[in-house]
Amino acid sequence: MNKDLYFIPILCRAFDEPDRVAALGSAFAEIERLGQFKNYRRGLWQFRRFMKEALTRTLPELLLEKGRSVIARIVPDQTVHEMVITGITPGTYSLRLDTGRLLWTAGLAAKDLFWAQAFPATPLRLAADSHGTRQPCSRELQLGQLLLRVYPGLEGGTLGIRINA
Repeated sequence: MNKDLYFIPILCRAFDEPDRVAALGSAFAEIERLGQFKNYRRGLWQFRRFMKEALTRTLPELLLEKGRSVIARIVPDQTVHEMVITGITPGTYSLRLDTGRLLWTAGLAAKDLFWAQAFPATPLRLAADSHGTRQPCSRELQLGQLLLRVYPGLEGGTLGIRINA
């Protein structure tokens, strides 16, 4: 095995334990102990670099893709209630973490994105007529701590993404 990455199987074993907190404490001690040996020093350096990077990244970026093209990069911000992406047109969309993990994929159709098709019996309110009330959404989906909403418009929709931390 590559001693530069010796810490990975140690961490994997710890994550399989029922008491992960205790197991990770033991794993960190084992990694540090092994890192004192000459042939593990580079691996210890790699582990420390890995942990430093992991600690500085609080939330991964979200990537909104249409087909295979990234159309929006969303940097989660705890102070923003709902992030919005405008100009959404019919097609297949995916939301994934910048780590590659797929969170959601679905087709958004004209009935989701165009007001006249989403709410045919309801006239579109003008901004002056809304009096601060929230625009109705045509689709809403809860994905763990993420809430996705599709708001139809005249020429395209808006995708709202809220992180409930």
